[in-house]
Amino acid sequence: MLDNPMQYVFNYEFRDVTVKDLVKSKKLEASEVYADELSLDNIIKSATVMDVEDIVPWLHEGDVVFISRFMKNCFTNIFIQRILLKKVSCVITQKKFKKYVTDEQFELLKKNNLPIIFVSDSSSWSDLIVAIQNLIIQNQTHYLVENQEFQNSIINYLSSSSSQNSLCDIVHSLTGITIAITNRNLQLVDYSKDNDWESDLAGLTKKELVEKKAIGENFNELPIFGFHYSRESQAETPDYFVIPDRLSRYGACFYIIVKHKEETLYLSPQIIGRIETVESIYSLKHSIISDLRKSNYYFKTVVFEDLLEMEERDEKKRHHISLNLKQDLKEYYHLIIIKNAKDNTICKNVDLLTGFIDYIKHKGFADDELLLFVYKEHWIILIDDSIHSIKKTGDTIYELLVTYFENDGFVIGISNLHHYWELKQAFNEASFAVDYLVHNSNSQSTLLYNELGIIKLFTDQNSQINSVYTNEMYRTFLKPVLEYDKEQQTALYETLVTFFSNDLSFVKTSATLFIHVNTLRARIKTIEKILNVDTNRIDSLMNIRLAVLLYQFGYFEKIE
Repeated sequence: MLDNPMQYVFNYEFRDVTVKDLVKSKKLEASEVYADELSLDNIIKSATVMDVEDIVPWLHEGDVVFISRFMKNCFTNIFIQRILLKKVSCVITQKKFKKYVTDEQFELLKKNNLPIIFVSDSSSWSDLIVAIQNLIIQNQTHYLVENQEFQNSIINYLSSSSSQNSLCDIVHSLTGITIAITNRNLQLVDYSKDNDWESDLAGLTKKELVEKKAIGENFNELPIFGFHYSRESQAETPDYFVIPDRLSRYGACFYIIVKHKEETLYLSPQIIGRIETVESIYSLKHSIISDLRKSNYYFKTVVFEDLLEMEERDEKKRHHISLNLKQDLKEYYHLIIIKNAKDNTICKNVDLLTGFIDYIKHKGFADDELLLFVYKEHWIILIDDSIHSIKKTGDTIYELLVTYFENDGFVIGISNLHHYWELKQAFNEASFAVDYLVHNSNSQSTLLYNELGIIKLFTDQNSQINSVYTNEMYRTFLKPVLEYDKEQQTALYETLVTFFSNDLSFVKTSATLFIHVNTLRARIKTIEKILNVDTNRIDSLMNIRLAVLLYQFGYFEKIE
């Protein structure tokens, strides 16, 4: 007889982040705080920067409101009354704006328990917002990690409550129902041993599940919906019923498949009732495991932030982080950032991430040592230097993402190889590459930072190119060549690309193009005439090279 796990008492207290926690943080250690003891207990839920005069409609309860230049004219008694109605947590501004707050306003804020904090004039709003987010994440992570023991106890109870590990085998031994459970991609995760499921379901994909319809009713006469599936060898008999789970918030997380021994279009209420029981049990187990894995991702996010803060080799901290990650931290890593340019909710959803990880493990791409993190609405993967081709790895990840999510909006930025204490630089490089893909129309979905080359010199901090300058460059140093090729059926553009890829060598280029060196020289002279340039001049060569690079990235496709 198993011990009942519910005999153990788990008393975990969840405490919200407050203004008091914030003012104790390192980022605010030099700030001036005007608040009484009661107002320091105001709960912090999020942060909002006042970037328009009428910010009030966008505020929410528990917001930390950051105000800078609007302190001069907009911070009035009426404004204070309005944000008080929103129940914001506190107001943060810079010390140089303190002179715009009157004694009457200080009294009004104090009377209504709304703290105002004056930070250094050099303080960055983004840094302070990150500090607030870290406080919230760390607080939630602490709570989630404490609950792992409770979750593990429940999982052990569900998985060990019988001498047989398979839920489907238990169902079959008790009821005689031949049953299997798959994940969201119809890959087997549990099944009764009385049937050759691998063979029978080998051709089953979501595309085969075309017509969803009622396949029976439960004892309450409520219809249950699912799909019929037949093997090609027995197409006349709909001998499999594929039933998506109905309890998940984000679409079916798993499917229950029933093989019926007799030809029928409907399942009896008795069988439907048993299927509903299986669905409830497996859904509970799936939910608990999912919560446990989410807890682990939140915890790993804190570990990743520790990595980003490193600035020099630190073997003691390296050992500590290795223990937290439950694997040795290697010397070198590429950092990969995954983002979806079409649907930014995907990378916010940890439930979807756990399903994707199961998928790539099934495909043999990853194992339990995959270093994957959720950070700033991105998915982060660290790949050590043992990988043969980081570019090929990025392309493989993209293909897996597109296949699993049936969504081609993903973009992947990849950093250069860095020491483990230089991952902040690696993160910045991968972020730059991702932002470049998002902001500049091109056909690429995976980009290495070092592929950008000289283009980095012509982009701002948001990875957006100076379009006025580059458009002029395109019209001056490339468009005439492309138009000439089109009109004369020549290959001058191809010649340029090959010339640059062979380091401006006439011998190598002519050999690559299978033409005589004199023919190549004649083509270069034609290009010089068309563009009105001298390729012996370094500035002319650099302008042409940059124009070709931008064109190769697809940046000029939008220009007439």
